[in-house]
Amino acid sequence: MNNFGQFLIENNVISEVDYIRALIKQEGSTPSVLESIVELNLIPYEQLVTLVNKSRTERINLLSTLNEEDSKKITEHRIVSTKSIAEVLYEENLLDANKLKEQSKLFSEMTESNEKPGHEQVKDSEDEELISSAALESLKELQGADFDESQFTAENNVEESTISAAALESLKELQGDDFNPEDFDLSQSESSEKSESEIVKDIEKIETKEKGELTQIYSLKKHKKILKIEKMIKKAVETDQNVSNYLNSLYRELYVIKGVASISNANKFCKLVDIWEIMIDLLFKREEEFVHKWAKEHISTLGTTMNVLWEIRERIDAGEEEDIIFEAPAIKNSYIGCIAQLKSALNLVREG
Repeated sequence: MNNFGQFLIENNVISEVDYIRALIKQEGSTPSVLESIVELNLIPYEQLVTLVNKSRTERINLLSTLNEEDSKKITEHRIVSTKSIAEVLYEENLLDANKLKEQSKLFSEMTESNEKPGHEQVKDSEDEELISSAALESLKELQGADFDESQFTAENNVEESTISAAALESLKELQGDDFNPEDFDLSQSESSEKSESEIVKDIEKIETKEKGELTQIYSLKKHKKILKIEKMIKKAVETDQNVSNYLNSLYRELYVIKGVASISNANKFCKLVDIWEIMIDLLFKREEEFVHKWAKEHISTLGTTMNVLWEIRERIDAGEEEDIIFEAPAIKNSYIGCIAQLKSALNLVREG
């Protein structure tokens, strides 16, 4: 058995209902083709509008309107963006960190035992898949009638290094100067159906203390991604491109870290994110011309906000309570200054 979810069900750790709930959430973590194009900044918005209209008019998949190189980048982006079932079980509070670690260890030991020489392995057809259902769906869109699902089973392996290289190219575009290739291991598959060793590694990173939830979700990678969105918005303003789509991505990222911050009772942290959510909501109701004007004057406030949030996050990770953190004059002054900038940005949105 190479399916971690099935292992948990058979050992009465989770129910079939919980597993299906987790699978639904897992599928929901896969970005659409359109989202992937925007997040990777692959195509100018004018050209993207044309392609979207073409796909709808001719009733063809958007992915099929792209060139082969961009299609590969998008397919791999969707794969690496899909969460593992272990991550979903933890984030949905279906299993706590300690239970996941315990079960992943048992699962790993069982799998290693089954793989010893002389031990006959019996695999379900579902377990033979080397990539996730989301990945197969993407490839079906790409190849159409020529798609052969059998080539992705254990009998016919795909060259993972080619796909991984495409993923790195996408990540380079997304992260720019912040990209560090050493952060990504090309030897491991990044599909949503991770191997038992990857599941163990994922879960070992989960903090068991209560304050760990914020630092677990608001990682350095997510921090850099939000800063990258700021850069992309600035570039969109300079080149007179649409800004609203980037604001949508920003809202989604801030919503996630605010959720875990509220669980950790980081109230001042949440207040900064609250202001951004209010501003973005109001900006969605404005014309693009006004959004450009606002972004030109105030989007740099995002960098200021993220620096303050990261400082709070680091101190929480070090074991400090939020009230103690704000006794330090430096962080208190930075926070007050950030609030002042945000109020100015918010007033412009409200008053026009």
